[in-house]
Amino acid sequence: MHTLSKGSKTLRRTLGALSLGFSMAAGIVPAMADEPATTFSKMLVNIESQANAYAQTKNAMPRVYIVDIDQINTFTRKNPEAFGNKLYYYLKSRGLELQTKDASSVRLSMGSMYGPTQYKPEAVAASTKENTRKTDDVCIVTTDTPDLSSRSLLEKWVGEAGPRELHAAIDPGPYKMLQRALWHEVWHCLDRTFVHAVNRANRSNAFEYARAIHRSEAFADVAATLTMFVRGDREILQQTADARAISSRWNGPKMMMVNYSPEHDADYYTGSTYYTTPMHDALLAHIRKTGIERIKRYTMNDIERVATDITTAHELNEMQFRAIADYLKTGKGTSPFIAAYQNRSDVARARIMTETRQRVLPYTDTLPPKIEVVLAKASRAEKQIVSTALQTAIAAALSKGQTARQGVFNQLEAWRKDLHGDKARRPDLERKLYLSALMLGNGDFDLLLRGRPPVKLPKANP
Repeated sequence: MHTLSKGSKTLRRTLGALSLGFSMAAGIVPAMADEPATTFSKMLVNIESQANAYAQTKNAMPRVYIVDIDQINTFTRKNPEAFGNKLYYYLKSRGLELQTKDASSVRLSMGSMYGPTQYKPEAVAASTKENTRKTDDVCIVTTDTPDLSSRSLLEKWVGEAGPRELHAAIDPGPYKMLQRALWHEVWHCLDRTFVHAVNRANRSNAFEYARAIHRSEAFADVAATLTMFVRGDREILQQTADARAISSRWNGPKMMMVNYSPEHDADYYTGSTYYTTPMHDALLAHIRKTGIERIKRYTMNDIERVATDITTAHELNEMQFRAIADYLKTGKGTSPFIAAYQNRSDVARARIMTETRQRVLPYTDTLPPKIEVVLAKASRAEKQIVSTALQTAIAAALSKGQTARQGVFNQLEAWRKDLHGDKARRPDLERKLYLSALMLGNGDFDLLLRGRPPVKLPKANP
């Protein structure tokens, strides 16, 4: 899923040339205990296993690896490690030494030096160092943060769609929005048709290149929500259809404000490219016609087949694709198609979101603050609360014969259980988890995880 995030263009431009080369020279890999982890980690293992089981039934399909931020943040060596080093060691522990450009892409998708606010679910087609073929041999999937509720992730996606901020009127359920995005990226890895068409498309023709991306995104979207529907999540399909409609109409114009050219920049057509609502609506019609009992027996092969057929039959044609872009640019459009587009997005917005009185600030393409800047601005008191909780959890784990690392996992799991299980908003827990991720990724607890005295907290605002 490629959602619009503040500073996305500048961030990519600034970090695009960075790599993990500086840490690859170290060549030292810490031992990684085979420990029980978090609900989040177990979910990743389960989905990765399903993806690779299906990949093995197909020819020449790269192996899927889903990156686990909990494992990365708790990697340690003798001395505190920066996030980039932790990511490198984590990948190497999984037998992955990537080509420099691909390692850089994964690092950027994992937020790099900016932390959880910049986590970006993506499927990175990558090559390992030992790969001598011309084609990529692995597909690395990065995820969104597990430290926001599904309601908060929905608001992160479409909460600024309009003149005033929107609050989610629905709760998709624990980890459901994260899981939807995860399956979307996994299906990019498993896609044998549309993603290859994107790679072959003429990038100098922004319109046609954007349409190729549109087909690929539609396939991954439909396959992802159908996968979850088959496995019992009956609401996520409609919710995704609605969120895509809202995002297209109100977030699409923001990309046109970032100096993109309709002739040369495919991102100019973001509002059209990611308008996959018609495909989801067609999928709902397919489910009604087929019957839930039969749908529940769908295999991964069935899911791929249906997603392919629906994408091919219901993708936006050239006229529709251009009409949406023109409407989003000018705010004007009188055709029946645009009227239906407006109505669909209005219905979606009323169904899953509630408008507040808080005005949305104008979009600015600026870099987000780095991890150390956020930590420096955080109060010492709130960092101490996080530090005490993690130290207490580590001590409790050690007293039970568990590792210090498992103690961290135990505390993260406890906070997340309350966050994802509470129907009320819990910004307090999201803040604790956010600071925990920053401090762990920054190496603040590395010595403690190694059984040594904790690092003194840096001075910060009172």
